[in-house]
Amino acid sequence: MKKIYLVLLIFAIAGCASKSNKTYMGHDVISMPFNIAGGNVVHLPVTDAGVIPAEDNGFMMKVAGFSVAESKAHKREAELVWNFAFSSTNTEKVQSIIIEELAPTKVIKQLLKVENPKIVDGLWISNLEPINANKENTPWIFKNKASIYVFKITINLKSGEQTTLTQAAWFSKPVLATYAKQISLIENG
Repeated sequence: MKKIYLVLLIFAIAGCASKSNKTYMGHDVISMPFNIAGGNVVHLPVTDAGVIPAEDNGFMMKVAGFSVAESKAHKREAELVWNFAFSSTNTEKVQSIIIEELAPTKVIKQLLKVENPKIVDGLWISNLEPINANKENTPWIFKNKASIYVFKITINLKSGEQTTLTQAAWFSKPVLATYAKQISLIENG
């Protein structure tokens, strides 16, 4: 009976995604629906190997993820830092960058706004302020399931033009289990 449900689930998921003729790093690209804030859905390209970096107008996502480390201020406390980076071949000056969380949040959260950002050697990098990483503040790390985030990166150019990169970030169960173990090791010295 479980096998029947698994097969039905696979067909249901496959039915929600539409295949294109594109490939990315040797994998077929499909358009996958992601539920985002406000009950909306956004379709993003993915492969069976994972999400694909968003790109448009000469900008391409390089990082939308996080790192965990021991707090420099408080021993035996773990911190999570969200990291974002994109490359740019666009020669126009960037006026501002806004990063918003679209999922799993129910309401869009602005995570960062940078005026007159510095793009150095064609790369923009930003690390958000650290937050405590523990079962209370980051419970999604400790659940026995994958976590999916969707971020909207809005790049406002001095010309008035705007480029939007919508980037999914998929954190698998094994990856999150590794972070949970790392947090536990930090907390227990």
